[in-house]
Amino acid sequence: MRPSHRVLDPSAGATIAKNICALAVMTKAPRAGQVKTRLVPPLSPEEAAQLNICFLHDTAAAVSADVYAKAVEFLSNPGDRVVLGPSDDGGYYLIGMKQDHRQLFERIEWSTERVLEQTKQRARELNLEVSLLPTGYDVDDAATLRRLCDELLSSESTPDVALNTRKFLAVLMTQKKL
Repeated sequence: MRPSHRVLDPSAGATIAKNICALAVMTKAPRAGQVKTRLVPPLSPEEAAQLNICFLHDTAAAVSADVYAKAVEFLSNPGDRVVLGPSDDGGYYLIGMKQDHRQLFERIEWSTERVLEQTKQRARELNLEVSLLPTGYDVDDAATLRRLCDELLSSESTPDVALNTRKFLAVLMTQKKL
């Protein structure tokens, strides 16, 4: 049985066959003091970087399930299109495209609450259909960290979601860091 995904090395000059969906995860390198800095405090710079690493591991584990499969489904429909996963802060956690549309990233006021709307406007200007995924949120301050803890550590949470993050947060809770 063929694997459902593989990692492509851009320096190897690998060719991508038609009807292949590629996923790229864009993130800052998880270095203490350089990532998730608004979570310090309540976390230390090292803990914030470690939490970001947990997020990356959980994202990689979720590539073939949940929201990512829905994004692939939207992109599989006929016609050129864009799929966006909105964040409740006005940005987005995911963007998927059928073709290279660099213009989608131009004239965007990055790191503002206008990112999603401006990206949708660029898509309209390019006559691209836009599909929206469920709204998510970014964990970048004490309030959203508490929200994440409440969701992942409650008795009603789905136990197989975000395993790395769940374990890390549970340790922090036992150390009374949160």
